[in-house]
Amino acid sequence: MKAISGSGRKVGAHRGAAVLVGAWALGSAPVTWGQSAALESLKKSHEEEVSKTVLPLREGYRKALLALEAQLASKGDYAGAKAVQQERREMDRLTAHAPASTAPAPPPDATGVVRLGAFAESGGGVVSESGSWTGWQAAGGFVRWVLPAGLRGGGYALELVYASPAAGELALTVREDFHTLNRQLKIIAADAPGGPGPEGRATLGTLRLRPGATLLEVKLPTATPLTGFKLIELKLIPEANAS
Repeated sequence: MKAISGSGRKVGAHRGAAVLVGAWALGSAPVTWGQSAALESLKKSHEEEVSKTVLPLREGYRKALLALEAQLASKGDYAGAKAVQQERREMDRLTAHAPASTAPAPPPDATGVVRLGAFAESGGGVVSESGSWTGWQAAGGFVRWVLPAGLRGGGYALELVYASPAAGELALTVREDFHTLNRQLKIIAADAPGGPGPEGRATLGTLRLRPGATLLEVKLPTATPLTGFKLIELKLIPEANAS
């Protein structure tokens, strides 16, 4: 990451951001149930260390960039402010940090279930429309939620609530800060005989969340011919081992 100057001020690359990118890459492989206890222990120790060190460094650097950007703009140094803004956006892109305008999802309900719905960031053609997410066509389309603060770590069963006028296959990738789940879903049309009714439900499987996970993303890894699909809600249902 290059240093940025504005009115004699320089913003250097922050090692915390680079380390976080590496942590994301190292933890992006899908979790399988056949992993040894030693590997699980090592991963847990690594995640806890990242949570304690890298994440606070990254967030501190981001806040410093925001403050410097505002300071330069208030003094009329718009070129400098724009340069700082570009640095901040590049860091956001590399670390998959949701924009500050994205509100966190509501906290878990009394049973611990987290409901991810309208408050999210989207891209790749996916847009919010009448309380649901539409435009699931091109590869790379996504919805990314900011998870509630202090979310417990552990296994969460993922239930997708959707509406679709047509039946077909849909591949989805679900990703949190460190772990990834890939699934091929069979979508049933809402008006099909024996169909799910106005809203369909599909179980994606179980995704492990690290303690204090901050982001969760649903993404199309490949383009799909399925038209009219709408993602209404994603439920995170904690398993007994959530802690």
